[in-house]
Amino acid sequence: MVFWGQRRDSQDGIRPPQGERFQERRISTPILSAVRHVGYALGVGTNFLPALTGNPVDGLIGLIVFSGTSIAIEETLEKAFSAELLPSELCSLGFGFLACANAAGDMASSL
Repeated sequence: MVFWGQRRDSQDGIRPPQGERFQERRISTPILSAVRHVGYALGVGTNFLPALTGNPVDGLIGLIVFSGTSIAIEETLEKAFSAELLPSELCSLGFGFLACANAAGDMASSL
C-alpha cells in the first residue's frame, strides 16, 4: 500500500516523501565562514566605535544597527554550523547541547 507523498520504486521499495530529502542540502562551509567573519568584524567594530569617536551618543544609531546585525549573524550561524558539522542523526542532540551552552552562558553573564 502506497500512502500519499510516497512513490513506489521497483528497486528499493517505498521512497521517502520529497520534503525529507531537502534536509540533506547544506550550505558550503566557506560561505558560512565568510559570513561568520563579517559578523565578528561588525561585533568588533561595534565595540571599538565608542572608543574611536569619543562620544558614543553621536554614533548611537550606528552602534544599535551594528550590534543587532552582528548578533543576528552570530546566532543564526551557530545553528547553521552545528547542522553542518553534525551528522543528521545527531542534529537534534547537537541543537540541545547548543541551547544548553547558550543558557549556561546567559545565566553566568547575568550573575
